[in-house]
Amino acid sequence: MFRAPRITTLSLIAFALAVRALYFVSIATGPLANQHRWRENDMHFFDRWAREIAGGDWLTDRSLHPMLGWHLDLAARTIEEHPEIASRLPVEGEPEVRAERLWDIWYGGKTFHQEPFYPYLLGATYFLLGPDPRWAMVLQLAAGVGTVLLVRAVARRHFGEVVGALAGFGAALCSPLLYYEGILLRDSLIAFAGIALVYLADAALARDTPRVWLLAGLAFGAAVVLKSTAALFLAAMACHACIFWWRARKPLGAALIRCAALGTGVALALAPAVLRNAAVGAPLCSLSSVGAVAFLFANVSDYDPEKGFSVSSEHAPRILAKTDGRALPTVVETLRTHTPGSYVAQVLGKLASTWHWFEKPNNTSFYFYRLEAPVLRFLPITFGVMGPLSLVGLALGLRRWREHVTLYLFIATTLGTMLLFYVLSRFRIHLVPALIPFAALTVARFFGALRGKRFIAAGAIAFAVLVAAAWIWRPLPAWRTPIRSVDYIVPQEVHYGPESKAALDGGDPARAARILERSLRFQPPDVLELGPGTRAMDAQSAGLGRYYATIHDRYALALERSGDPRGARKAAARARELREACGP
Repeated sequence: MFRAPRITTLSLIAFALAVRALYFVSIATGPLANQHRWRENDMHFFDRWAREIAGGDWLTDRSLHPMLGWHLDLAARTIEEHPEIASRLPVEGEPEVRAERLWDIWYGGKTFHQEPFYPYLLGATYFLLGPDPRWAMVLQLAAGVGTVLLVRAVARRHFGEVVGALAGFGAALCSPLLYYEGILLRDSLIAFAGIALVYLADAALARDTPRVWLLAGLAFGAAVVLKSTAALFLAAMACHACIFWWRARKPLGAALIRCAALGTGVALALAPAVLRNAAVGAPLCSLSSVGAVAFLFANVSDYDPEKGFSVSSEHAPRILAKTDGRALPTVVETLRTHTPGSYVAQVLGKLASTWHWFEKPNNTSFYFYRLEAPVLRFLPITFGVMGPLSLVGLALGLRRWREHVTLYLFIATTLGTMLLFYVLSRFRIHLVPALIPFAALTVARFFGALRGKRFIAAGAIAFAVLVAAAWIWRPLPAWRTPIRSVDYIVPQEVHYGPESKAALDGGDPARAARILERSLRFQPPDVLELGPGTRAMDAQSAGLGRYYATIHDRYALALERSGDPRGARKAAARARELREACGP
């Protein structure tokens, strides 16, 4: 099959569609389709922004930024520690109003909160099909099939048919890639856009016509509007293109025409955002307001790369009070918290965190989604599998690196953005489609060496993979668990709780009991360990125990009303056990 490109392509499409259909069915009617209802995550804000757009505010002609718990806490600390800034805030009003005004200053008023491509895509979807995030998930799943095919095409172009087929099936079997396609976040589209840019950059270099460079420019510009860090890859590719033209002895006029075509494409893609900014009075070229604050949090001296996203309690109030969130002053003040040695150590910590098997959670948890969506459990390719293979593949490809420069440049620039900011699973997934071809290269080289009876070469590859795996499969810190307590609670708050209440209020206690029974399939280990003769070990475990006691009480009520007194007594007894284990 690997030698039959058409069969490979059809097989990939069929398999990728099948697993995505299974994934969609498993999430469409359960709590995973309602994660955006939780106010404390980015999905909620994207949904809110898209509703504003679909409702008629097509310019986003207002200051629109999220106000999460950590925003309120940081604003309160800053006002308390730096009372001089209070004169710029409303004299009266609730603390949240004052916090919103302060963050409005730091975020730049009508500046887009984040790059506008994704919320406007959502807004158009809501406008045309109704405000249901599942339509967006369908679009993302469709783009995911495109990601699989692009991974195959890029790997085939760089390393041949066998590696291309292996890479395609590796992408189709990659559970983290599929996971993000079912979440109301832009990361699966960024992954698609990244490998598409590599494909188009290769095509532009191969065909080298103004029309192809114009198309590449449009794609690069759209990618920047999706995630502005794509500008790093754009800059790297522009430099590489100039070197390419110089080495090919391209006449200066012809090279300038191609440069103009690339620049024109980028400008056309950016034009709608620039025109919007001009219309509402925002800085013309601004696409996101969060860069300076994100850099601060991810680079102050008390930031621990192992934690992913965290808010500096020591430095953030002082720096933001001094800089008002302006980009360059914030960067300077952030770096001043370091010695050269401490900053290098922090960056190395981010690098190590990038090459670790764990899917570091943010907003949602890959490991919790695997409980609710079984297809994610059965797809075998995770970063723990792909990471060691891709590291060795990156080394194997270096001998002919000039032929693979687009892939290396994309990986370097994408990795660089994580080292500048955070290392999270949702950011690392942008890198994964470009790493899969190198992982496939390692597999192909290993079996090729075995087939050619070059056992020393095969052994060297296997040894290198094992060494890389030993590093990547480092154990988690003692304080971290794969699934956080909040990952269990959010489905209760946004889905199971409201659904069961609606069933009870609507006179259908049997349905309420079924919903609550399903909600109790997955509980935090701390809760499952509580029972007769045990006590909660800390305040967090006690709080979780009392929380789940109330769910068991509701379950008992639903069972009692539905005519199952025996089940009701059992559920009520479990609620009592939890309360006794947690104390008053």
